[in-house]
This record gives sequence, C-alpha cells and structure tokens, in this order.
Amino acid sequence: MAPILAAKKCLLGVRMKKAISSRSLARSNDKRYKWVMLGLLAVTYFLMHASRQVFNASLPQIKVDLAGHGATDAQLGLSRTIFLFAYGCMVPFAGIAADFFRRKWVIVLGTLFFSTSVFFTGFADSMLMLFIMYGFMNGIGQCMIPGAASSLIAQYHTETRSTALSIYQSALYVGVLVSSVAGRQLVVGLANLVLGVWRRGRRMGVRACRGSAQHSRA
Repeated sequence: MAPILAAKKCLLGVRMKKAISSRSLARSNDKRYKWVMLGLLAVTYFLMHASRQVFNASLPQIKVDLAGHGATDAQLGLSRTIFLFAYGCMVPFAGIAADFFRRKWVIVLGTLFFSTSVFFTGFADSMLMLFIMYGFMNGIGQCMIPGAASSLIAQYHTETRSTALSIYQSALYVGVLVSSVAGRQLVVGLANLVLGVWRRGRRMGVRACRGSAQHSRA
C-alpha cells in the first residue's frame, strides 16, 4: 500500500505543477495582465522608498513628539540603522521564501507587513516602539518584496524584460524625488491638521463641561 500511495502523491504533485505552469504560461501571454502586474509592483516599490524619505523628513517632528521620553538624535539615527540591519540580514531568507512559496503571496505578505508597521509607527509613544515598528518590522516587510517582484517581472516579460525592469527601477527614484520634495510639507500639513482637530475637540469638551456644570448649579 505504501508504494501505491507514494506513487499517487507523486502523480498528484506532477499534475498540480503542470496546472500551475499552464496558468503561468497563459498569464504570460496575456499582455494586459503582465503590464497591470508591473504597475502594481512599481506602485509598491514607490511606496517603499517614499516611506523611507518621509520618515527622514519627519525626524524633527518625531523628536519633538518623543522629547518627553528622552529622544535624542543618536536614538533616532539608531532606528534607521536597525531598519537597514533587519533589511540586510533578512533579504537572503526572503529570496529563499520566494523560491519555495508563491511569489505573489510573498509580495502581498511583505506589503501588508511593512504597511502595517509604518502605520503603527505613527502611534509610537516610546523609542522602543519606534525601534520595533519602523526599524525591525518595517525592514522585514520591505525585504520580502524586491526579489520576488524582480523574479515575477522576468518571468512574465520575456520580450519586454529590459523595459519592464527599467520601469520598475524608476519607481525607486520617483519615490525618492517626490517624497523628498513633498514629504516635509506633507508632514507639516498633517501635523497642523491633527493639532487643529485636537484643539477643536478640546474646546468642545471644555464647553460641554462648563455647560453641564452650570446646568447642575441651576
């Protein structure tokens, strides 16, 4: 029985591989699919590098917000060092994962991971949380994307591979340029917006408390 079961499993694995390869071949022949895929990957790559530049532009504001926790320039610089360390150490393992698992799911997981970590970086109330969210988790999430994305582009763009890789790579420089120019203004604008909303809410709360106090006295 054991040899028969082993043969059935082997046959099932061969059929699954053939089905996956046939679907991949069909998609590679679909011109619209491969260009849409390239656009999504380029947007993801753009957001990766834009988030790094916006973080650099936000460091003075972050230092002000975390001043009560003893944030120094050296500690803020350490957060970027932790990010680069996590990215550099984990990128080989991300490449191995892309070879063993579906590459699109590796990219999706990495995108969700780094997006969530960048989001919660905005709620960091201590340097430790900043180190974990922006430095460690963000580095792990971002390192999962470039290798798998380049492999997918090379697979689906057989005749237009150089053009596709050039477009994908240009997203890096566009992200750096746009975020460097607009990042500081964006951070200041969002900070003023949040501060204005907080001040309005505080005034409304004070007025409500005064009104309730006057009503209770009457």
